[in-house]
Amino acid sequence: MTYLDVTLRTKIVVALIGLAFVAYIISLVYKKKLSENFALGWIFITAVAVSSVVFHPVLKYVAIITGIKQGALAVSLFAFVFIFAVLIVMSIKLSSLTTQNKQLAQKIGLLETRLGRYARQDDEIAQIN
Repeated sequence: MTYLDVTLRTKIVVALIGLAFVAYIISLVYKKKLSENFALGWIFITAVAVSSVVFHPVLKYVAIITGIKQGALAVSLFAFVFIFAVLIVMSIKLSSLTTQNKQLAQKIGLLETRLGRYARQDDEIAQIN
């Protein structure tokens, strides 16, 4: 019984798509539209996805372990897990940025209060002289 058959044409197409995706990620980093941290994550995920198709025995073993007999279902499972992982990472990053924004707003408020005090002191000194 064969679980997944991957032709040479499929391997070549997937490898070319993976290379194009990595090139696009690198161009985004070059244009400063994507940070290096995220770029490394995307490149790693792309490498794993491409290698799971190009070296399909890995995909075959995952399919056997999970009981999946159709290639489309195996790819759907990988896509679901990948999307879920990306959502978790982005939620963590968003929570961190929300906390940073709150702290920065509080610091700006304190600095504006101090600046207002110094401005009043300068006005009082100017009135005395």
